[in-house]
Amino acid sequence: MNLTTKTQRAQKKRFLQGNTIYLHQSERSSADAASKIIDLCERFQIEAIAVGNGTAGRETESFIRSLKLSRKVPVVMVNESGASVYSASEAAREEFPDHDVTVRGSVSIGRRLMDPMAELVKIDPKSIGVGQYQHDVDQGALKKSLDDVVKVQQKVTATVLDVDLKRRRISLSLKNNPGKKQPPQAGAV
Repeated sequence: MNLTTKTQRAQKKRFLQGNTIYLHQSERSSADAASKIIDLCERFQIEAIAVGNGTAGRETESFIRSLKLSRKVPVVMVNESGASVYSASEAAREEFPDHDVTVRGSVSIGRRLMDPMAELVKIDPKSIGVGQYQHDVDQGALKKSLDDVVKVQQKVTATVLDVDLKRRRISLSLKNNPGKKQPPQAGAV
């Protein structure tokens, strides 16, 4: 389970806190887990909860949905294929040197909810588990296709950022020149 907050996104998806909870061991552990989850949701103003679709994922999703949270927080089942591969990778160890593979895997699952493509490109396609015929695909061609998709996404992102920055510059320029018409707001085009 991973908790996503506005603060995390604002701080470049920085890891804020890790807790281990035991939902399904006993009534007492379930009550303790409920208390911790409610506290974390309130303290960090959680906007969404990502639950991995692995072992006990459905039970965990049901448990969280049953909690009496102070506001509505979406609970989303996230495909965790390859998360364990990423969590043991050199990239994950460099990013989170002070955390073990379970924490790194949880962060990866949470990030998949926020930005799936950015997280999945960190994993070798063979490790994602895309179906029983995945090994029949030419791995070199698959890697090239995935690299091409990432390049296109990067160009689109850069273009969107460039357009937004130009729109902001125009807006600032018009604010400094009274009498000129303001440009349309973002999303109004």
